[in-house]
Order: sequence, then structure tokens, then C-alpha cells
Amino acid sequence: MIKDLPLKSKFEYLGEVLPRVLQDIRRDIRNEHMKQDREFVQKYFSKCHLEKISSSDIEKAYFAEIVSLNNEDLGSWVISKWIMKHAEVYEFFVTELSKINPNFEEIELIDINSSKSIVSKCMESFGIEDTYIFSLLNSVAFPDQMFEFLKSETSKNILKKQNVELVDSSIDVNALVQKHEQELLKLADRCEKRLQATVKKYSQDIEGLRKQLGSLQKKLSEIK
Repeated sequence: MIKDLPLKSKFEYLGEVLPRVLQDIRRDIRNEHMKQDREFVQKYFSKCHLEKISSSDIEKAYFAEIVSLNNEDLGSWVISKWIMKHAEVYEFFVTELSKINPNFEEIELIDINSSKSIVSKCMESFGIEDTYIFSLLNSVAFPDQMFEFLKSETSKNILKKQNVELVDSSIDVNALVQKHEQELLKLADRCEKRLQATVKKYSQDIEGLRKQLGSLQKKLSEIK
């Protein structure tokens, strides 16, 4: 069953939501683990300053260490830190599971209807991603079909957020283009008005010169 997967397989099963787990505990990673585990840092980041290591490089290193090398100590550390950051989710599950069995750690399998009820309440309070992450990493006794549902819904939610970001980005670009177009129109209008003013003044100057020339010609005729 999925709930009984070994620790490294759980992190692998997390898939695209693993970066979210590491992002939630990024301060603990940089200020605690990476400063204490010099061997780990030397293995993956020997040529980098700690402050300059990217989130993407951290994700790759932790995935490799936990999944490929089966570092259970590190995996357990990540889980404990994440759960500490989400104590409210832990308390929710303690309350709900205690209704099934006061000794909730002894629950072997939750029936599908109870599973749906718990998941629905948790999603409403904490969102699909936290519900999925906690359920998997804390080995909640859900049937496999519930974990598959959580994984599928989490993927849909991540894709939805990415699409929203793309739309927002597109809106920003369109707004920028529109702003520049408006500025160009204003500039063109100013240039046109300036040109009209220049032409008007030129015409006035020409007319003034014509009058002066006419006056001089008249005086010359009188002198003759």
C-alpha cells in the first residue's frame, strides 16, 4: 500500500510537489542542516557559497540524497521540520483520527467514506497540497485510491497555478505594450502640436517679412 511505502519512495511519489516541501522549510535547510552537515555541502556544493545556492540546486541535491542514496536520516529530518511548520494540519488529523480510534496510531486502514470526509475537511481548511503532503509523509492510513486522488488533484492544482501565472504574465506584458502605445500617441500628439505651432510661427514670420518688404518698396518708390 502507498501508506507503507519506504521513505525514499514517498519522496519520489511526491513528485512535482517536493519543491513546495523544501520551500516551506528553506530557512531550516540553509540555517540549520546545511551549516551543520559539512559533508553534504561538500558533496553537492563544494564550489558554491551557501547564500548563492539556488532553490533548484537544493531540490536536486535533496532529491538525490534522499531518493537515490536512501538517506533516511535526512528524509526524516525534512518530514519533521515540515510537520513542525504545519502544526495546525497535524492537530486537525489528530482530532479527526481520534474519532475513529483514540489510539489513532494503531489505525491500519480508514474506510473510503471516512477518508473522503477527512480529506474534504482538510482540503477546505488547508488546501489540497498540504493535505496531500501531510497524508503521505505522515503515513495516514488512507486507502491507495485516496492517495491517487490526492496526487491527481495536487497535479491539477499546480497546473492551474502555473496557468494563472502565465495569464498574469501575459496581462502584464499586454498592459506594458498598451502603456507604451499610449505614451507614443501622447508623444506623437505633442510633436504634431509643436510642428503646427512652428508652421504657424513660420507663416507669421513670412507674412511679417512680406509686409516689411512692401513697406520698404513703397518708401523707395516715394524717394524716386
